Amino acid sequence: MRIITLLGLIAGIFLASFIAQTILNAAGIPLDLMAASGAGQIVNYLIVLICAYLFATRVWRQSVTGYFRLYFQNWRKALGGFAVCAGLALGVGLLWYMFVFAAGGARWSSAAWAQTDARVPLKLLLPDLIAIVLATTEELLFRALAFRYLLTSNTRWAVFRAMIVSAIVFALAHRFDDPLSWFELRFAGLFIGLTVLGCLLAFIYYLTNSLACAIGAHTGLIWIALAKKTQIIQVASSGWDISNSFDPRTGPSAWLLFILLAVLFWSLRRWLRTSYAIENLDPAAGATSPQLKIDDSARPGFAHCVTRRDWLVAISGGVACMVGFIAIQNSIEHKLSRDAETFPAAVNEFKTALSRGTSLAAAASAAGLQPADYLRYGLDKLTRLANGQVEIAGLAADMPGDGRPLLILVLAGSKTIFQGETAGARADFARGFMLTDAAARHVVFNGTLSCTAGEPLLGVVTSPTRTYASFPFNCP
Repeated sequence: MRIITLLGLIAGIFLASFIAQTILNAAGIPLDLMAASGAGQIVNYLIVLICAYLFATRVWRQSVTGYFRLYFQNWRKALGGFAVCAGLALGVGLLWYMFVFAAGGARWSSAAWAQTDARVPLKLLLPDLIAIVLATTEELLFRALAFRYLLTSNTRWAVFRAMIVSAIVFALAHRFDDPLSWFELRFAGLFIGLTVLGCLLAFIYYLTNSLACAIGAHTGLIWIALAKKTQIIQVASSGWDISNSFDPRTGPSAWLLFILLAVLFWSLRRWLRTSYAIENLDPAAGATSPQLKIDDSARPGFAHCVTRRDWLVAISGGVACMVGFIAIQNSIEHKLSRDAETFPAAVNEFKTALSRGTSLAAAASAAGLQPADYLRYGLDKLTRLANGQVEIAGLAADMPGDGRPLLILVLAGSKTIFQGETAGARADFARGFMLTDAAARHVVFNGTLSCTAGEPLLGVVTSPTRTYASFPFNCP
């Protein structure tokens, strides 16, 4: 019944956002509530928080002010739990990605390193502070509200159910602007990653009895994502058919990191709960309040260590994650190698389907090619020569690729009028997109083609990883 009621809250949020957007449009206010950033996103967050507040006070009959008062009264524990968990998530995450890099799952970018200077940390300072606000907002909505509301008892099944359902809601909310896109196979990897992340954060909340600890872990993971924006070390594409977005959360490297963190926090649960617990998440402890009577001045009675069994589990879990990643990485590399071998046949099938009048998307699907948003391309020269032919020159790169040449096609209707491969490097192109050293090896393509002046053409960039991207242009 609680799941249905929670779904009602989600429907109410959708309705409130729709009504607010309709009013803004009628008033001529150019504000998009579904925007990924800016004023529209802030307004939408406020609408969500208002709906959540009304749900908590009117439906769930909880004291929101009492909940916040509890954390303000125990601000030292909250701040300590936040700092420790943020440090754990950040430290373990960075070490994990160093391991991923060493194991071949990530690649180095000399171009990005060359552009790194003392201003980079300053540029990341404001986003780091915003990350705390974002993590706090999401933890209040999906853990303090959704997870606690669904937690009807402290049995394993009840905890697991509340964890899974709240994590699914957390994952689905990340495409609030386009919920139907979750039915597309290419977002399956992102859905899995976000669900596992949601389970991890709910698990930390339950283990520590402190929302501040979950906020800290969430913030630490966002900080890793912000550090990744420097592009110095870039996670390679997963090679999985369900994950064609250049986003680490869609691949097994991040999933195993979340599992590793879950094992670590479980091994430290005794110390974390004794040191930083602020709530009591056992529903039987109180029907209307999660509060614990905490003496903030008292030192924790539990020694700052865990049992040898817990450490053994933590070490075994870490080793299992590393072995699992290596096994998955080897499987992915085998698949990528196999795809590269069959790539020429797939391209021929793609061209054959196009020659029969099949649409680009249908032909690509028939050949086993998937659209990719991490292929970068651009035309450098398009000039008509004295003999009537057109010289074409351009650049293309697979950002997380391993440096194998890309195949470039130019289509005039259903006819292929140009086919060439990338060969050679361009330093400015590598710097502009901060390509990895591998991806920057082969980015230049050129050749000649025949077309009628003004004729609409379609360029198609294809990768040995069986991905493609297209761009229209006109014959000069």
